[in-house]
Amino acid sequence: MTLISKLCYDTSQLQNTRKKNTMFEIIELIGTSKEGYSQAVQNAVNDAAAQGWDVHFVEVIQQRGSVRNGAICEYQAVVKVAGRKK
Repeated sequence: MTLISKLCYDTSQLQNTRKKNTMFEIIELIGTSKEGYSQAVQNAVNDAAAQGWDVHFVEVIQQRGSVRNGAICEYQAVVKVAGRKK
């Protein structure tokens, strides 16, 4: 897991939230996988949870890959993960 940035997000202005006045922190991570982009996103979420984050949602910002000898050898997903530190 590579942490890129961190910020707070207040959901009190959203109309369709289950809980008003909920504060989430948003961290930006890079997840990686040898299997595919979906697994790279899941790995980022799993890493955030393993670091003590109670994850509520994820947004995929960018997908990219590392290529060797004409084939993708690593899938990378830059994601924003929102939640609270446990």
